Amino acid sequence: MAAERPDITILGGGPVGLAAALALHPIANIRVLESGPAKPEPSADDALDPRVYALSPASRALLESLGAWRHMRKERMAPVAAMHVFGDAAPGELMLDARQPLAWIAEHGELVAALTLAVERAGIAVRHGVKAAGWDAAADGAESALKLQDGSVLRQSLMIGADGAQSWLRTAAGLPVTHKAYDSLGLVANFTCEYSHQGIARQWFKGDSVLAWLPLPGRTISIVWSVSEAEGQRLLALSAEGLAAEVAAAGGRALGAFSLLSKVAAFPLRQTLAPISVAQGLVLLGDAAHAIHPLAGQGVNLGFGDVAVLRDTLSARGPLQRVGALTLLRRHERARREDVAAMAVLTDRLKALFEANARPLPALRNAGMAWLNRRNELKHAIIRRAMG
Repeated sequence: MAAERPDITILGGGPVGLAAALALHPIANIRVLESGPAKPEPSADDALDPRVYALSPASRALLESLGAWRHMRKERMAPVAAMHVFGDAAPGELMLDARQPLAWIAEHGELVAALTLAVERAGIAVRHGVKAAGWDAAADGAESALKLQDGSVLRQSLMIGADGAQSWLRTAAGLPVTHKAYDSLGLVANFTCEYSHQGIARQWFKGDSVLAWLPLPGRTISIVWSVSEAEGQRLLALSAEGLAAEVAAAGGRALGAFSLLSKVAAFPLRQTLAPISVAQGLVLLGDAAHAIHPLAGQGVNLGFGDVAVLRDTLSARGPLQRVGALTLLRRHERARREDVAAMAVLTDRLKALFEANARPLPALRNAGMAWLNRRNELKHAIIRRAMG
């Protein structure tokens, strides 16, 4: 459908925003606005990005359908063959594996580069360094107006907010949001390890922290360590050697000695949920609609799930329905509500469960993990849910 202006404007050029552009390109005219600068493609000898994603099979299938997966360098990804979860005391232990990879660990930069290349080849317009200044909501049958800081005004039938947990568009639209601060920091970094990880992701629930080791190519891993703010500051102040020693020791030196391979980054952990994620001519996707605790590694997968459902919903609209019709967008919101709520509750309750130390909870939770580890049917159900 030829049009003077794109039908859909996407605010946010991260993985979810770029995936949405590719998914909706066949059914509408698209433009993407990103406030940050354009980033160069990673070179062959660049350092590993400390920010990584655990891409589920469902996310991989979406990326394949969008033509982005083939642009991801396979030598920079690692399949997860199994996941080994440890409680804070014996016999708390759980091993999850399947006949196919549970997930693929991919760097943020690699994912963005692959999606960017697919977007460029699709001829989708992406503008960088664009700052929004105001938004006028769409009335029934009308277009919304997005005012930019340079004074220009963009009009569109549908405005998509994929601009992160601190979403400007969500605030401008006056959509409600709930915040829950965990008073914790998430530390991320990459390490080389003495022994092969064998494609196994490992996670320790230690009561006062949650530590994940995620396999990367070769004898390298990425970590996500959720700790108190005080402990996080202490770890950040350590030397590279000191931090590597603490990370190795926290996992019982299961992979031998470690060496720091990247910068160390830290970010505050909080849950941000938008109970209403749509309005006339507007929909929120990804972290703009739901940012959850990273202990389950499902944040970007939830965002890609949003993209897949929105694509299906808009593709199935009637011939007279506008892409920004509120009735249509509410259908999308209803379709996503159960999965998002379930994952938000799961991560929140797991964190609370392993932080509680009043007797008999520690013994019960570790015995529960051991019990689940002996129930293959239940484990397979968990795996099927996690894989999408």
